[in-house]
Amino acid sequence: MNTTALAFRNTTFDIIDRNNQPWLRSGQLAQALGYTDERSITKIFSRNTEEFSDAMTSVVKLTPQGEQARDIRIFSMRGAHLLAMLSRTKIAKEFRKWVLDILDKETAQQKYSASPADTLTLEQCDQLRGMMLEAQSKLPKAQAAKFAISGWSKLRAHFGVAYRLIPQHKFQDALALVSRHVSAQPVLPDMNSIFMPEDGRYLIAIRGGRVSYNQAIPDNACVLSQEDMLKAINEPNGLFVTTPMLADFAVASVKRLAQRCEYYEAKDKAKPAKSQFTAQGKLA
Repeated sequence: MNTTALAFRNTTFDIIDRNNQPWLRSGQLAQALGYTDERSITKIFSRNTEEFSDAMTSVVKLTPQGEQARDIRIFSMRGAHLLAMLSRTKIAKEFRKWVLDILDKETAQQKYSASPADTLTLEQCDQLRGMMLEAQSKLPKAQAAKFAISGWSKLRAHFGVAYRLIPQHKFQDALALVSRHVSAQPVLPDMNSIFMPEDGRYLIAIRGGRVSYNQAIPDNACVLSQEDMLKAINEPNGLFVTTPMLADFAVASVKRLAQRCEYYEAKDKAKPAKSQFTAQGKLA
């Protein structure tokens, strides 16, 4: 793809050509996505490093205008699309559409020499798609879209074509890639299949995709760390606690402090007195 210039709204990208593909600088991507600081892109990437393949991002040494040479992270168009999926700015949606339009043009311009008989069959395509959809259906809604986009992007980045155009002799490689992507996701169990003897509220712990612990809890129970409980009680509009209950908290806290003081006092008294020796080794 011979791209000499790319522009999105007021951002004109300085294209990095890698294998005849356009790559974009993180600083200009930050500007295009509505961030004021390049570090915003760095933070998004750092929180989601495992989602980006080597075909989607890299670090190269560049010399920005008026600056000394330094390492700069760059992203392919597919990497830029994933960044936009992970971004929460108002302009991110428009930017994603812009990137997809470029990728569509890239696909249309590709000269794929294999005949249709050399590409995946409908059954093979359905198998790959079925694996992705089954795993996606077991994920929370907030993670499902990210999982699907990342999976299809990995396939395209690895083979250089849409998954339907993958050569048949590469089918096993495609299966292995999708399997690795699926197995890397923490899959929650089907909550509808968990039997509870009675209706009510339950505290459930999940380990390795299985329910390892469950316990019925009162309707007015809440799960808070000690720090969050103190904060919730102290905040004006935080956790509502009745006046008698607040008094009980105060009494319990005073009792616990008194017990702790008694414990440390007794512990100090139980320590043997330290002997003081002179320089000659005699007890002073």
